[in-house]
Amino acid sequence: MLDEKCMKTLGIDATFVGSGGAINHLKNILKNSKSSEISFRTIHVWAPSWVLKLLPDKPHLIKNTNIYLNGPKFIKLIWCIFFMKKNLTAARVDILYVLNGINFSRFKDFVGISQNLLPFVSGQILRFKKKPFFMFKLFLIKYLQIVSYKKSLGFIFLTSFTQEIFEELANKNRSSIVIPHAVNIISNISKKRISSNLSIGYISPIDIYKNHLNVVHAVFLYNQNHLNKISLHIVGGFGSGYKKVINFVKRNKMEKYIFFYGDVPSYQVDKIQSKMNIMIFASSCENFPISILESMALKLPLLCSNIRPMPDILGKHAIYFNPDDIDSIYRAFLICDDKKLLIRNAEESYKTALKYNWEFVADKTFCYLHNIKRNKI
Repeated sequence: MLDEKCMKTLGIDATFVGSGGAINHLKNILKNSKSSEISFRTIHVWAPSWVLKLLPDKPHLIKNTNIYLNGPKFIKLIWCIFFMKKNLTAARVDILYVLNGINFSRFKDFVGISQNLLPFVSGQILRFKKKPFFMFKLFLIKYLQIVSYKKSLGFIFLTSFTQEIFEELANKNRSSIVIPHAVNIISNISKKRISSNLSIGYISPIDIYKNHLNVVHAVFLYNQNHLNKISLHIVGGFGSGYKKVINFVKRNKMEKYIFFYGDVPSYQVDKIQSKMNIMIFASSCENFPISILESMALKLPLLCSNIRPMPDILGKHAIYFNPDDIDSIYRAFLICDDKKLLIRNAEESYKTALKYNWEFVADKTFCYLHNIKRNKI
């Protein structure tokens, strides 16, 4: 039992949390943490109402919102800059955990987490040269995250790859740590039958750096040259890459085997995944793609981008390709003729997924937040 004098109050800034990995992270560390092991007297979360509704109800968890946090981004920003510190002080917060990695509150004792790698990969930013405002936004995010990283007590990274990038740009933060995301494991998953006609799922927003166009082009080449066909099922919002993809599909009359589902609720994603016998992930830039872990947990074989950190997560148990090379993706499809390899990869990647446990992640995160101290210079 922890001495009451040693217990602290944690604040969590979820003001700008999105609908993807960040909210999944927050929800699961709160859900899977054991109150007796958290070592915090109280946890305060500041977030929009829709975020708070997704969080579990616990005696030590206090959910805070207001009209400003439920407003547009600019209003949220004003509130964070001018009013959040007063709220943190009033709640006697000892440590602030900032979920978007940028501390706008001017509260000194904070820890950030890196959730978005795109602003830190120059080659990917240049893909948006036709969208100068979006490019400026990415550069601004990069600058603000680096500033926050330098001023923080410590920083949480999802992979060592991202940690290396930050340390190269802004020197090493002695208190930074790598804590990956995790996945909810379903026990007793049966082996997936791999038929001759492959149903391949790609769960990701259709953005330029996700390389959907290259994947669709490789499917077109494969289906032209083989009796057995590939059907591709794309689940995700229609982003910056959608127009070129849909035009290619229509121009080459591929509607019979390319299917678009759009942005669907998570329970529908699960249903779609369960009907697939292979998953593909072709992104050129990721921090920690949760959809890969979800596929691993479902014992689905993976065709995957060979760009880090994807191989760091999957290890040897995937068929890799260069996502910027259509021929490389096409050759990955050819390897799928080896059904025994696909089944073996699925079994082994499932074993790897078992290591990504939310209870472990929650305990490690809260322990880190509780014990961190400002380094004396």
